[in-house]
Amino acid sequence: MSWRIGLETLQTFAADPKFLGAQIGFISILHPWGQTLSYHPHIHGIVPAGGLTTDGRWVESKYKGKFLFPVKAMSRMFKGKFLAGLRRL
Repeated sequence: MSWRIGLETLQTFAADPKFLGAQIGFISILHPWGQTLSYHPHIHGIVPAGGLTTDGRWVESKYKGKFLFPVKAMSRMFKGKFLAGLRRL
């Protein structure tokens, strides 16, 4: 469930012209253990620093050299979507 919420959060920010106004791609991998091989499920992801507009142009991140999107805003959206998903379950 959390990987899907992460995807939805990234796509929502990417589509917003205030942040990028483009479609992004990414690769994510579920990593079920920590450094000491204890059970610690988490996701590693690779996201390019930009995306493609509807007319095929490449748009770079407005936060060059920092983050693709504002971290605090993404955290709040992810948390809201995650808690809503838990309530539905």
